[in-house]
Amino acid sequence: EISMKLVLLHGLGQTAVSWEETIANFPNDWDTHTPNLFREEGLLTYDQLYDAFVQECETYSEPFHLCGVSLGAIIACQYAMENPSKVKSLIVIGIQLKPSTFLLKLQKFIFNILPQSYFKKHGLNKQQLLLLSQSMHNLNLKVHMQKIQCPAIAICGKKDRFNQQATKEFTQLVPHAKYVLIEGAGHEVNIEMPVELGGVIKQFLIKK
Repeated sequence: EISMKLVLLHGLGQTAVSWEETIANFPNDWDTHTPNLFREEGLLTYDQLYDAFVQECETYSEPFHLCGVSLGAIIACQYAMENPSKVKSLIVIGIQLKPSTFLLKLQKFIFNILPQSYFKKHGLNKQQLLLLSQSMHNLNLKVHMQKIQCPAIAICGKKDRFNQQATKEFTQLVPHAKYVLIEGAGHEVNIEMPVELGGVIKQFLIKK
């Protein structure tokens, strides 16, 4: 039997390392992949990040389970819509289906007042984050959600009030999708509650 192949996509301000504690809760024979979304120098748009991930998936010969948090969840969701034969199941955490203009404007304001040192710590510079934020203005995943036919689960931290509505909406738009709220977690569930998240993912995938 082939081991469970699971691809995990981190969020903005995270790296592949952000998944380590969650992965520690999976069975040893699971084949986990944690690509770094931000690998290139220079300015990056959402489409460039997405296209780089699509190329990464070309190297996977078999269909796989796909999981993403925040920005990673948006990329995972789009990929599952456009490549249904490649995705065995989909796990999204703290997703926004249509990043609101208000949120993006607020982010832009925050980006403009924060010092460069803050961004260096997160592996990106201010200009990169501003461009990425702007490039997501017209993104709307709601239109093609019915294309996702694989088993799916939407997870949100109970303290992440901003994303709960969109995460619930995902389960209304995707056939047979489940919704799980994780107590005590905010937006970055993979960092804040890795043991609980690992348990939810494991239970979901073992039932597949």
